[in-house]
Amino acid sequence: MDQPAVSNLRNPAALVGESPADAAPVEGILTQVQTQEVVFPSSWVDEVLILSRSQIFKLPFYGPHILGLVNHRGEMVPLLSCPLAGPNATATTSPAAWGGQDTLRAIRLNDKAQQFQGVAVLVDRILGTLTDTDFQQRPQVQVFQLQDLPLADCQPQRWHPV
Repeated sequence: MDQPAVSNLRNPAALVGESPADAAPVEGILTQVQTQEVVFPSSWVDEVLILSRSQIFKLPFYGPHILGLVNHRGEMVPLLSCPLAGPNATATTSPAAWGGQDTLRAIRLNDKAQQFQGVAVLVDRILGTLTDTDFQQRPQVQVFQLQDLPLADCQPQRWHPV
C-alpha cells in the first residue's frame, strides 16, 4: 500500500526551493517546544548543543527572539528561540522563564540552512529521532521551517535615549 504524499507544508525540500523530485523523506531530530512536537530535518542539523544558561552572552538592541550568543568550541553561535512555539514564544523561551533550569538544549543548523548556517535554535526537550514512516503516522508533528525564523530580529535595533 502506497504512503500518502507529503504536502509542501510538511516537506522541507519545498521550503528551500528544491524540486519535489529531489525531496528527501522527512527524517530528523524530534524535539518539543512548549507543547508542540517539532522535527528538525536531519539534512539541516549540524549538531545538538547542551548548554548552560550561564554560557549565554545577552545581546542588547536585538529583537526578543534573539536570546544571545554562545561560545561553542571557540566560535560564537547565535541562539534563537524556536518560532513554532506559537504566539507566546518569547514568554516561555526568554531567560526569565528558564527559572532554575540551568541546562538548555538547542539544534545548531548547518550550511543547508542557508543564511541561518551556524545558528542554534533553542528547544525545550530532545525527544529522539523521527523516521519518514513515523512522521507519516504523526500528523501533529510540525516541520521546522527556515522562513519562520525571525530574520528581522537578527538586525540590531536602534537605541533611543529617554
